[in-house]
Amino acid sequence: MIDQETMAYLNSINADISPAGSRVTCSPPPADTDADFLVLILPHDVAGCMARLSMMIWIWEGSREHYQNQAQDSFMPFRKGSVNLLVSANAEWGRRHKAATFVCTRLNLMNKDDRVTLFQAVLYGECWSRK
Repeated sequence: MIDQETMAYLNSINADISPAGSRVTCSPPPADTDADFLVLILPHDVAGCMARLSMMIWIWEGSREHYQNQAQDSFMPFRKGSVNLLVSANAEWGRRHKAATFVCTRLNLMNKDDRVTLFQAVLYGECWSRK
């Protein structure tokens, strides 16, 4: 779960916070995975949010390989312990992320590669030919 200090801050800027990731989309949820949250903020809150999360010991993970291509324009990944925040000021990206979460949940996609493929298609229009 998101700690109280972080929740208080995010609530103070009227962030839209939604549970995400395999703990939400899979039934039964995996026990050995992080808790992910989609955090939608307004564009004018980006700089302040990044600074405040850093002060609260959230680690920015935008340099991690699996985030490098996507994180540039759509979201800023932060981690604290086993909690991940996908912070975005891109309302369209947030809407697509919620749609992909809904579809994964509805289909109960247990295979991680299937979930990644669906998210890549919905969020970024990525398509691959079958091999």
